[in-house]
Amino acid sequence: MREALRLLESLNLVRVLPRRGAFVIAPDDEELLQLLTIRTVLFALTCELAAKAIDKGGAKRLKQQILRLVELSADAECSPRRFQNAEYDIAETLCDIAGIPRLTDMQRELTLGAAVAYGHLAVATQDMRVLEARLFNAVIKAVCAGRAEEAFATARKLNDEGIARGVALAALAPRQQPSMELRGRRIRRQ
Repeated sequence: MREALRLLESLNLVRVLPRRGAFVIAPDDEELLQLLTIRTVLFALTCELAAKAIDKGGAKRLKQQILRLVELSADAECSPRRFQNAEYDIAETLCDIAGIPRLTDMQRELTLGAAVAYGHLAVATQDMRVLEARLFNAVIKAVCAGRAEEAFATARKLNDEGIARGVALAALAPRQQPSMELRGRRIRRQ
């Protein structure tokens, strides 16, 4: 249990206070936007580097994955989380192609910190998923063609528009005000 809490603390998902317990960290909207902005730039950089390093095998994998994403966007029964997971699979492939493990780790940490919690809002409706798939397809086309600058710019646009959609939708949802100083829930150790 201690090891799990240390891992979660290293990812800034919980804060452990001596003799008080462990608290889930709930970042405020401003911090989430900062994390998502950093993640946007890292993802765009990953796409740029992948475009410079792309080979036939990587292009084939990406093309198969983008076809799957387009299929999911056309499926009215597809959940936002399922669609989001397909996007993460493509992002992982892009990271593999770019070949920079530390960049991959940083992107994963920011995904755990912000995108998993709120990214599904950017693809909450089928119309949003169709738009997202269209933009993602443009990113993959640029990567597969080796057009690094276009891959970077299109990836930025993909994420910036997704963040804007997510923020707009989140603003419509009622918010609970945190009652604790750490804005989280206590995890009881057993």
